[in-house]
Amino acid sequence: MSKRKEGRKYYWTHGVNTQVEYPQHVEFLRHWGGGTQVRQRARTSNWFHLTIPAEIFFHAKRSTGGFERFKAPNVIQVAYINASLNENAIINHVHVWEGNQRIAAFDGPEGRGLDLRGPDVYERFDVPDHRLTNHNGIVVCVRVEFLNGEPQGEVNFNGAGIRLYQD
Repeated sequence: MSKRKEGRKYYWTHGVNTQVEYPQHVEFLRHWGGGTQVRQRARTSNWFHLTIPAEIFFHAKRSTGGFERFKAPNVIQVAYINASLNENAIINHVHVWEGNQRIAAFDGPEGRGLDLRGPDVYERFDVPDHRLTNHNGIVVCVRVEFLNGEPQGEVNFNGAGIRLYQD
C-alpha cells in the first residue's frame, strides 16, 4: 500500500458549526441537529464558512522501547461539502483556506461559478497537494447565490470535511 493511502485520515465538521459572513443579508437562520438552515433575500449571495478540526502537531506514541514521536497527517488532498438546497439557491464557489492563506479555489469554468444545484449536493474537490504550514486551522468556504422566485432561496449545510495524509 502506498504511503499516501496508508496515512490517510478524514476530518469532518457538522453543519451546525457553519458561520455566515454577511448576516445582514439573511432573513432566517437556524442552527439545529440537522445542520445550519439559511433563507436569504433574492438576488443576493453570501459566504458560509465551515471550520475543520484536524491534527497538525507532533504526538507521542507508546512503543516497545518507550515513546516514539510521530507527525499527524499534514498534506491536504481533498475537500468535501454536504448541503441541501431548494430550487432558488445555487452553490457557485468553494474555497479552502489554511489560516489566512487560500490554498484552493473551485470557481468553475473561467471563474463564472460551479452551478451546483440541489436538492442534495455532496461534492468532492481535489485540492492540489498542499502541505499544512501555519497551523492556524482549515476552513472550507462556500458561496451561495440566492435567486429570485418562490419559495425564497434556502440552503442547509449538513457538513464539510477534508482528507489529509502524512508525507
